[in-house]
Amino acid sequence: MDHLQLQLRPCRPSDDEFVFHVRKLAFRKYLELTYGPWDETTQRFMHMQGFRPQDTQIISLGGRDVGWIEIHDRPADLYLANIYLLPEAQGHGIGRQLINQLIQRGRDERRPVTLRVLKVNPARRLYERLGFKHDYQIETHYYMRWDTDTDAGTDARLT
Repeated sequence: MDHLQLQLRPCRPSDDEFVFHVRKLAFRKYLELTYGPWDETTQRFMHMQGFRPQDTQIISLGGRDVGWIEIHDRPADLYLANIYLLPEAQGHGIGRQLINQLIQRGRDERRPVTLRVLKVNPARRLYERLGFKHDYQIETHYYMRWDTDTDAGTDARLT
């Protein structure tokens, strides 16, 4: 499934509601496990504070928008800030394919790929399978890193 016909398009400010909706459906339970009950007003405020359409791409499969990915292209690394998929799009290799593409870019540019993940989020296991190592942790998150000398991510798409 590593050759899904995914398309990425630039996020527009008008995609704001879709981006919030996908994050809510995909991530609410992990936020609640970590921080307590969902507060719609607070979550919308936090979304508006952090929404960066210039760094975000909408993920489409078969002409249907199914999620979004946010990558910060920083001088020292490629930071995977967010990747969210609608629940029905999860578990089909979409995230793996996109992260493998990011890893390949990191390899080509000789830059590490970094991310942070909530400790309760099972996506952490995917990151580990793709060769990300734990860099450090805080109470709620693991900070992870894929380095250019890591070969584990090379063949991850074959597993």
